[in-house]
Amino acid sequence: MHKAQAVHDVDVQGLKKLSFYEDELNILEKRLHEITARYTSDNVREQIASLREQLLLKQTELKRLQHDFTEEEFTLADQLEKQSDHINIQRARELHERMGYFQKEVKELWVIVNDFLSKTM
Repeated sequence: MHKAQAVHDVDVQGLKKLSFYEDELNILEKRLHEITARYTSDNVREQIASLREQLLLKQTELKRLQHDFTEEEFTLADQLEKQSDHINIQRARELHERMGYFQKEVKELWVIVNDFLSKTM
């Protein structure tokens, strides 16, 4: 039961982190929207479109991760119900590896967007 609790705790932390990153991505989207309203330059609008596309990709990956973490919780509950002495943690490990990549990519995108914003504001 101890291993199951640890997996559950890590999954809950993952979902909390994803909620934080969802807020961060929404903030970036709002900031880009503000710039779009100010600038009509084709060059700036093309850059904004590119950044929005990257944001959309990250938002899509975020939704996938949220779904997969939630699904992992249901799988964990199923495993406990059927065979409480054996918990498969491989999927949880894979999810957290994906989460690490996601966090790194969002942080990189944050830097790119903020650099762009500082140059255009």
